[in-house]
Amino acid sequence: PGRVEILEALWDAFPGRIQIGFAQVQEEAVASLFLIGFGPRCTFWKKGWNSQEAARHANCLLNVAALRRAADQGYRFVDFGALDRPLAETLLAGRSPTPAQQQSRHTFNLRLGAQPKLLPANYTGFVASDNSFYKPIRDAGLATGKLGAK
Repeated sequence: PGRVEILEALWDAFPGRIQIGFAQVQEEAVASLFLIGFGPRCTFWKKGWNSQEAARHANCLLNVAALRRAADQGYRFVDFGALDRPLAETLLAGRSPTPAQQQSRHTFNLRLGAQPKLLPANYTGFVASDNSFYKPIRDAGLATGKLGAK
């Protein structure tokens, strides 16, 4: 999350279900990963690295370690949170990705075993109803003050 307030709202909305991992090279954090557990699913929601120490593949190692940890904790599915829609449509149609698509950040998730699944094209907002599955997600989003129910 871009602001501490959002992190705090998520932490409160998902007690015991958030994990934050870091990869370090000599005392310096070079990669991080923010995970949220939802029932049998572990969502790799935010990740990033500073591109330093690229030859050590810290970002990849962090993600592989998180995959193993998720399995050890009993999660049956991993959701990588996003995949470029045109890339997903290309793959689902059985076509090869373009060179530009192959260079995108989304290809990283595919190398970790991600499989594309499309949401409806107009899925852009938080669910307004008090559905128990979506309630923690909705509450966290609304707590930011930047998002509204649709």
